[in-house]
Amino acid sequence: MRPERQGFTVLELIVALTLTALVVSGARGMLVALQDGADLAASASVAADLRRNSSGLLRDLLARTESGGRSATGFEGGPTRLSFDTWCDSADGELVRCRAVLAIVSLGSPGRSGLSLTLDASPPIDLRLGGEPDAFAFQERTVDGATWLPEWGHSLRTPTALGVVMHEDTTFFLVGIDR
Repeated sequence: MRPERQGFTVLELIVALTLTALVVSGARGMLVALQDGADLAASASVAADLRRNSSGLLRDLLARTESGGRSATGFEGGPTRLSFDTWCDSADGELVRCRAVLAIVSLGSPGRSGLSLTLDASPPIDLRLGGEPDAFAFQERTVDGATWLPEWGHSLRTPTALGVVMHEDTTFFLVGIDR
């Protein structure tokens, strides 16, 4: 007759440890997938916020554009760069006069471009509108309707609207019409 044994054999311990390792490994993989999904959702949310904030900032600056005798240097624009006098929000919540320069800049890799906004002497701000800009277009209101121009040379007047032409789409902003 065999004596009564107490405890587990080495084989039983190895099987139990192997099963535990498989369960922990599967749980870790599931947690990593959940974290990746959360990171992806967070980055998509940040990108959407950047597009909304960029569009809102540009819309506000263009709506507050000054022209004519009130503007020191006027509204000047070409296919890849424009500058205008506007009213900017200051740190204390007041509106102050400033010069805005909006430019289409290369992002390093060939064919990649973005928008850069500089207010007075501050560092440039990268704007995201949801696409890669190719050129600016300026709407001029005439007696016969409206026409789109590739350049704006009327420094005493402002265009009616600014179009940011992108590969897939064009985003329009009204100029000089504060909501």
